Amino acid sequence: MKVNYKKDLIMGKSTIREVLKHRTNILKKIFTCSKDDSLIKDILKKNIRIEYLSKNKLEHLVGSVSHQSFVGEIEKRKYLDIKECKNFKTIVMLDNICDPHNMGAILRAAECFKVDCVVFSKNRGVDITPTVSKVSCGASELVSLVKISNLQDGISKFKKMGFTILAASNEEKSMDITKMDFFEKFVVILGSEERGIKSLYKKLADFLVKIPLLGKIDSLNVSQAAAVILYFLNNRPC
Repeated sequence: MKVNYKKDLIMGKSTIREVLKHRTNILKKIFTCSKDDSLIKDILKKNIRIEYLSKNKLEHLVGSVSHQSFVGEIEKRKYLDIKECKNFKTIVMLDNICDPHNMGAILRAAECFKVDCVVFSKNRGVDITPTVSKVSCGASELVSLVKISNLQDGISKFKKMGFTILAASNEEKSMDITKMDFFEKFVVILGSEERGIKSLYKKLADFLVKIPLLGKIDSLNVSQAAAVILYFLNNRPC
């Protein structure tokens, strides 16, 4: 369903609570159809304006029935320039992630494992939508974001800044992520389950990496893989 609002929106109780707790300053207005909820009290305590709408109007606003009776209007999202990432240590780059649920789950994992920023394409994959914000549990507003037109150019710029480029690819020649050396600063590229990472990006990577799997199924959902990879990369001995 189409989002029918020109300003940036988030939705869902958990998302609103997290943003209210950690980035109150970006919340401009709350749309809700609920008049008896503890979240209402928390919103009013922060002096944020509330506008009451019907459930149908909320659904029309965000193009989804999964709003949990709460939608937030936030300040226009600000995206970093790659040059501002020079002193970062951990970066996730997404290639062609088209499922908003995967996008949201990856952003949530990125926030949980203190990723400095998430890079994604303007042209290949989903944008930050209200559904992405809900699935991310507010991480879409807590993690720094970089949105670029050309991932190839982005990879080249990160390499010039001294980042090691790791491409997650479940193939025989890929290295076991649990046995990787320590890298002072790195970019992890993740691709969609259907297409994986574009061949060119894999060629540009310093290493192809994979997760050792022990069961009969030979792959993980991309958001699950993101969480596992980030856990291991953040827990390697220096």
